[in-house]
Amino acid sequence: TSFRKFRNLEKLDLAATGLTSFPKGASKNKKLKELLLSSNQIALEADRISVHPTLEKLELQKNKIKTLPASIRNFPNLKRLILNHNEIEHVDPAIASLTKLEHLSFYKNKLKAIPEGIYALQNLKEIDLYYNQIERFDDQISNLKNLEILYLSHNLILNVPESLCSLTQLEELYLSNN
Repeated sequence: TSFRKFRNLEKLDLAATGLTSFPKGASKNKKLKELLLSSNQIALEADRISVHPTLEKLELQKNKIKTLPASIRNFPNLKRLILNHNEIEHVDPAIASLTKLEHLSFYKNKLKAIPEGIYALQNLKEIDLYYNQIERFDDQISNLKNLEILYLSHNLILNVPESLCSLTQLEELYLSNN
């Protein structure tokens, strides 16, 4: 329950350990950069996530997450957020406060649109939205000026907005199976 004694801990892997809630003790580790919580039973709905000021990578794939709560803002230095293989339908707009985020993955969830807060992530370089239920994306996609890779295959997209052309850093675009 407490990892405080490990003063130099930078990476904590608690994957497939049967966790049902976000580990509270990890916030005491002042050097923690990576927290791996894959293949658990975490839902995040009622979780009160403590501030993790040094965390740069958070993996939450293969859990029971349906909603990404506002407490996601408690990771101000996050660069990589992996939420693959969940049941996410809603993402709180507070995700916009993750200003250092470069890689975001919602592979195989239940999103019907690109969450509004994502359009504010100026440092985002890669976003994976494969295998969702996305029907459209807004002209606000042009806000993602540093985007290099956009995965939108296996969705329900019928039209691509012209504003996509303003993404001058885009190197890879995946739109198959829509």
